[in-house]
Amino acid sequence: MISHSGTRKAAPETYAKKTTFLYILIITLVILFLSTKGITDEGTVSLNGDMPRHMMNGAYFHDLIRDFPIGHPIEYTQHYFAKYPALSLGHHSLSLAVTEGVFYQIFGISVFTARLTILFFAIVGGVSLFLLVRSISDEITAFISALLYVSTPFIVDYSRLVMSEIPGLSLLILATYFFYRFTATGRNAYATLFGITFLFAILGRQQLVFMVPAYVGYFIISKGTKNIVTRKSFLLCLVFALMMVPIVVITLKYAQSNVIWILSNILTSRLDIDHHIKILYKHHLTLPVFVFSSIGLCTCYLRKNKSELLLVFWIICSYLLITVIGAQAPRYGIYWIPPLCFFAASVILSIRSRPIKFTVSITLLAVIIFQGMTTFHSEPEYASGYEEAGRFVVENKVGTSVLYSSDIDTGYFVFFVRKHDAAKKMVVLRADKLLATSRYDRIIEERISDRKEIYDLLEDYGVGYVVLEDKEYKSTSLQWLREEVKSDRFLLRKRVPIQSSRRTLQNETLAIYEYKGHTHPKAGKLLTIKIPLIKTVLNIPFDELLEE
Repeated sequence: MISHSGTRKAAPETYAKKTTFLYILIITLVILFLSTKGITDEGTVSLNGDMPRHMMNGAYFHDLIRDFPIGHPIEYTQHYFAKYPALSLGHHSLSLAVTEGVFYQIFGISVFTARLTILFFAIVGGVSLFLLVRSISDEITAFISALLYVSTPFIVDYSRLVMSEIPGLSLLILATYFFYRFTATGRNAYATLFGITFLFAILGRQQLVFMVPAYVGYFIISKGTKNIVTRKSFLLCLVFALMMVPIVVITLKYAQSNVIWILSNILTSRLDIDHHIKILYKHHLTLPVFVFSSIGLCTCYLRKNKSELLLVFWIICSYLLITVIGAQAPRYGIYWIPPLCFFAASVILSIRSRPIKFTVSITLLAVIIFQGMTTFHSEPEYASGYEEAGRFVVENKVGTSVLYSSDIDTGYFVFFVRKHDAAKKMVVLRADKLLATSRYDRIIEERISDRKEIYDLLEDYGVGYVVLEDKEYKSTSLQWLREEVKSDRFLLRKRVPIQSSRRTLQNETLAIYEYKGHTHPKAGKLLTIKIPLIKTVLNIPFDELLEE
């Protein structure tokens, strides 16, 4: 009898676990179906400037793990940047770069592996949202919320790019889940997981500190003020503050331009509700989801579920973030999409009529299918040709280094050189770092005043190839370089057509010229690289780069 009774009680629990597993499996399969398009094509890359830097940051951590320069980490980092000048450590997400480094160890350095890293974070985000909403509401609402989220075109587009938005958002969702479980259960394990995950999220996207008021506000409402002023909470806050110190130092040292931009926007910001609402339904959400989420927000008081306040606070803090920092680009407002997807699904909970509830449920499923099919048929960004050029100069090595000049690319050629140069023997020199000085996508300084200085640089550093996007340059120095390579002192070795979704690169080519007068680099030469983004000048003995 006891055994039989135990079996009968266990059956519903086993069934619930199977149902939960099935929901998570479906969510994961939808993410794989939508986000992996073009993942095996090394040319599916974005030309917004950040993606190659994120991938090179990952390559740095891959090599850091293998080389383990425990005695000279700063010198190692400076030398690495000198050889592969496409890093943005500190300025961009470290959490993404570290995770990429681990994935590169397993699958090798490639665009495929970098996108696989983003795919991993996308799955973490989708599953975490399901678990969070299931804890707050019920499993069906959680399932619909997660499907609405992972099929949202804006989310899918970014899950196909190697950018910090999806990793940051996914870690935020996971941290919020741990936070909610801590408030619901009081278990220290959830508090620890929340702290670790939230810090890792902030390390990836510093602006995620905007969620602190949401967490504090919800904790006060759910637990009361007495539970805040305790020895335990004081110690937790102290540990969190101490762990934040390195993040603050890194941000102030390596992301000064971001800090200045945010501070200047704060001083001039204004509440622009109309602008952000337009972005919400034109970019972040499809129109049906926008309508449903608006209804869900307006009717949340009818459900009398105090837990939903956490998601309301999340939305409010997201809005204040993009308003206060004056962020006009849609990607800065990506953080309020998950809670809005919940409120779209929550409409079902406010309906008592079974026929109407069934109709709304079918409508939401139709919206999910519509979003999924729309995003599946959309093509990811692409720009092929950079890998072919990078592979050519590695496999047909001439000289000690290669000089690279580009107007659009901010690091793909560098990345592909590193991908194919397993021994790390090639040194890539950037023309916009040596002949001129660039900041973001602008040349702010011409560093040479005579064409002869181009040849001095080629001979000082043993340049064998000059590779360039063969198009007009606004910089006088870079245009001189483009004109000089067409002289009889150079030999055109290969011309690689660039196939791209970006109009500025359509019908353009990458030209690979061999410098006929290439020699061994001159001894004792310093490689001077100006990095205005972090107000730093590197002076690296070029001989040291050849010894590594």
